[in-house]
Amino acid sequence: MIFDLYLIGPVGTQPLGITKISQWLNSNGYKLRGKKFHVSNVQAILRNTAYIGVAFYNKRDSKTGEQRPEEEWIPIPVPPLIATEDFEAVQVRLVDRRPTARAARVTTTNNLLIGITICGCGGDGCGGGMTTSTGKSGQYKYYACSNRARAGPSICNGRRMPMHKLDEIVLNALEERLLTPERLHDLLSSWLDHALHATESRREKLRQLRTRKTSLGAGLERLLDLVAEGHLTASDPRFARKHADQKAQLSQVEADIVLLERQLANSEKRITPELIDRFAKLMRERLRESDPALRQYYVRSIVGRVEVGDAEIRIMGTTKALEHAIGRVGAKPHFPVPNIEREWCTRRDSNPWPLPSEGVLACLRQPTPEQVFLA
Repeated sequence: MIFDLYLIGPVGTQPLGITKISQWLNSNGYKLRGKKFHVSNVQAILRNTAYIGVAFYNKRDSKTGEQRPEEEWIPIPVPPLIATEDFEAVQVRLVDRRPTARAARVTTTNNLLIGITICGCGGDGCGGGMTTSTGKSGQYKYYACSNRARAGPSICNGRRMPMHKLDEIVLNALEERLLTPERLHDLLSSWLDHALHATESRREKLRQLRTRKTSLGAGLERLLDLVAEGHLTASDPRFARKHADQKAQLSQVEADIVLLERQLANSEKRITPELIDRFAKLMRERLRESDPALRQYYVRSIVGRVEVGDAEIRIMGTTKALEHAIGRVGAKPHFPVPNIEREWCTRRDSNPWPLPSEGVLACLRQPTPEQVFLA
């Protein structure tokens, strides 16, 4: 559940950060070994490989309590609880959300790509965010390396590109190389198979929880019968402990049932070929919205990162973002805070098209040298 909250979020909302997850769990009555959740143990859970089937023994020195080198850890196979790809996606997101690893966010402007544009592609830049710069007393606008502007050429040689040109390159690439029914079907096919498996797993888990709820309810009834028959008294410490324990377990199971029912209800809106076709047509129209705030919202709903290099531009995002966007066809925009995803990277071989599992929207060779300006 914690992994779902981090990657997808509660039903009808955006993915939660670690602090928000701990608050959500505590407000919904969840406990960790009888205690409330806090940031450190949520983060520890998200990083724990035991959830994908590999626990470790001998991690700490029994005398000093200090952590041993990783090569001394002893792996122990355990039953996995989540899919490996979900765990890996969480690790990418954790790294991405570290303040030292993130490009600057800009949320107070309607410039299309501010906050998701990165200086460099394939290691040919500093990796910092790109901000706006102007020329000719504001007549011209550019996306420019923020590190170069802040600290000079000792940090980065810098690059800048006319804003309208980069915007048009990205919009054209999305229209021609992503937002076609064929391409969307290819990208989402493996994800849909996984989603179907996840739905079936949740249904089985829900069945088990309902059985457990019935059993716990029967246990509470038996306890009350023992009191009614005089075998126990309500003041007996044994009764109090057992009754409190049974009620706590029942409350936890009921909360789990509610969450699973919500998740299953949310997944009932299956992505169909017709819905994908509708999404492709609708997004192609909305990318050309006259309102810059709306246009920015629609781009960021599917694009997490744009890397601008000397010879190449990469437009990246996740299949989860695509699935979420398709699932919201017809919904009113709510203008979430944009987030930078670092998950997509195309291959380097004779075939320019990425595999569907790689999640790359587009990888463009810049058509003309004048589209990149080195400061």
